[in-house]
Amino acid sequence: MSKPTLPQSGDYHELLRPVTLRGDWALWYAEKSIPVFPCKPGRKEPLTPNGFKDATTDPERIRAWWSRWPDANIAMPTGKRSGLLVVDVDPEHGGYDSLAELHEAGQELPLTASIKTGGGGVHHYLRCPEGVEIRNSAGKLGPGLDIRGEGGYVIAPPSVTEEPYEVLHKRPPAETPEWLIEALTGPSRTPEDNVVTIPRAKVPGSGLEGPEIGERERNNTLYKIACSLRARGHGRGEILEALERVNRERCSSPLAGEELSKIAKSASRHAPGNASPEVTPEVLAAVGEIEADIMRRHWSGVGGKSERDTMVALTRLARDHGTMIPAGVRISVDVRTLALMASVSKRSLLDNNRGGEKRAGAISRLKARGVIRSDNATRFGKDAGAFVLLTPRAHVHHSSTHRGSIEPRGACGAQLRAPRLRWSRPIFNGLTRVGTISRLGKSKGAVVDFLEASPSSSLTIAQLAEKLGLARVRDLRRRHLDPLVEAGVVECSGDAVSLTADWLDALNARREQDGEIADHRRDMARYQRERDAYRDRNKHPATPHPANRGADGYSEDLEKLPPTPTVEVLYPLVNTTVNTVRGPGRLWQVFSDRVGVVLEGRPEEVTFMHPSELVLGAGTLAS
Repeated sequence: MSKPTLPQSGDYHELLRPVTLRGDWALWYAEKSIPVFPCKPGRKEPLTPNGFKDATTDPERIRAWWSRWPDANIAMPTGKRSGLLVVDVDPEHGGYDSLAELHEAGQELPLTASIKTGGGGVHHYLRCPEGVEIRNSAGKLGPGLDIRGEGGYVIAPPSVTEEPYEVLHKRPPAETPEWLIEALTGPSRTPEDNVVTIPRAKVPGSGLEGPEIGERERNNTLYKIACSLRARGHGRGEILEALERVNRERCSSPLAGEELSKIAKSASRHAPGNASPEVTPEVLAAVGEIEADIMRRHWSGVGGKSERDTMVALTRLARDHGTMIPAGVRISVDVRTLALMASVSKRSLLDNNRGGEKRAGAISRLKARGVIRSDNATRFGKDAGAFVLLTPRAHVHHSSTHRGSIEPRGACGAQLRAPRLRWSRPIFNGLTRVGTISRLGKSKGAVVDFLEASPSSSLTIAQLAEKLGLARVRDLRRRHLDPLVEAGVVECSGDAVSLTADWLDALNARREQDGEIADHRRDMARYQRERDAYRDRNKHPATPHPANRGADGYSEDLEKLPPTPTVEVLYPLVNTTVNTVRGPGRLWQVFSDRVGVVLEGRPEEVTFMHPSELVLGAGTLAS
């Protein structure tokens, strides 16, 4: 087969050529004015620092990439850079069924260039429409139908992931049909549209409903109400007016007017209008179903309790900021905030490696349970990630002895009020564990939730044991009820267990006594430092190694560093003066993985560093 002729300006021809080397394919795409960049062999992760932003049609750069990584997969950006819009059909998630539904509605994809993906799906290539920006999206057309547009990229033939990418239909990309453009775009918004105007008369009632606010939680609760009003477009005066009414009618110990003004001022610093103006009844009803499903499920083990509290935290967010989509309730939240609300560590939410073994975090486990999924296709810039709380498909109400037979209050519109409890914390002296701070923990938090969800805030011991999955009632008394009774949170009368009148205040008092509130504030401050560091990451660039100053970032321009000196080379230099990347000093100690140097100007301390930080070579050792 002869090489296809070059296309005319703006035209695309068949994506097929009989070549054997990936680099030749990459050059062929570049000849067609399609920029490309390399991804890891067998995978979709970019090999270049800036991913699809590094895509180019420069043949020299492409040759350099595929000379370095001859088996690299080929990727091409979508959107205006390549002129391509790609419809990604995932059959495992109902993509073909969604296409059939579109066909029945008279909305068909045109015959166009099509690629079989490595995962068994299909990419349909369309021309990117002019004058319209279409960004990535997932499930917007239906389950299993994703769009790759501005800000995205696709893997191209003959790359390989699970299976090879292969051409199914050799034809030029077709024009994007009008129905598809309308489905993927909406009316443009001006900056003024982002501020939601709400009648002033509605403002004073915001936040009035709810339980009494105790002194310990007063400031935090008022600030949350203020931020919620700001996110709905209210100004500082309206926020202060609402806070004054909440402070007067809900706070057991009202805050001074000056402090209320400070809270309103602080909340008003945020950009207005970033949340939906009102959570719809449809959202609240769906959240109620999800809360009921949480109470029905069995959450075993330490990991299960963390998953459960993560779900409760997500439902609380959904009640305040959720939006309804076909699959469930969508909420936007970053991982750090979710970890704080669920009283778990950020690490426990995310996948991690322990001892070389990859372990799924709570978020991945919840996805595997089928109760949430990610929805980040439209995420852009500094936006927080998004989750969808999937609405339960069906519920079966069982007898009074079955787990979850008592319908939670959440199903009737009231969320669980109890704060999420933390696990007990070890005490260390240096690297040695010397004790444990014993806390109520998440298992006892589940007891409180089941009692609060009960219509009478009371259950029999047998019912409670059944819900907790405990076979022996004495384990329930010893491990769960006795500590809660001692804390003043629950009371037992015969076979009945119920919450005390002031159970919430007692629970918060125990949290403060156990250091949970102090740890929460510590984590909150640490996460804020992490956010600040990430936001300012470009203000304080890393200092380049002296050998590489002046390099432009491409590997072929970097100067090769000398080999790391061995112990045999360094031993004779002990007590002599050497040069290091941190300045001259006297070599004091030598180990296999580090050396100790007494730097000039710091004669009373030994600075440990890696042997490679010694500047060895001709003329580099001081005499």
